[in-house]
Amino acid sequence: TPSGPRGSSRDWRRTLALLASSGCTAAELQAVWLGIEASTLEDMVAVKVLSANGIVVALRSAVLAAEYTGVVPAEELLQRLSKRALAQARWLDGWAISHIALALASLGGRPRPSYDPLRGALLERCMLSPDTD
Repeated sequence: TPSGPRGSSRDWRRTLALLASSGCTAAELQAVWLGIEASTLEDMVAVKVLSANGIVVALRSAVLAAEYTGVVPAEELLQRLSKRALAQARWLDGWAISHIALALASLGGRPRPSYDPLRGALLERCMLSPDTD
């Protein structure tokens, strides 16, 4: 966007696309990450209004930012994203929940606070029904 990222779901999708598959240098990717991280932290409601997919995309972006640029995502941002993801867990599908769990694990989330709140939703949505034939 001309005025820079604002931390919306759309901005996070754009960031993930750049981090995942662009030909940008690590320094360019670092600038992209630092921009969206700063704008999201500056706007106190940015994380609260992310769509369910936006939460997943933001967490996946944090993983890729750490992996490709060496930047450690801000703890405050990770806490906000994690808290929002865990609050939304009962409404998320199996794909979203599994990606959140993987992202939190990749970012060093501690098992009890990170995964325990997801356990019920994961089991409910990811269990395969037995074949009755």
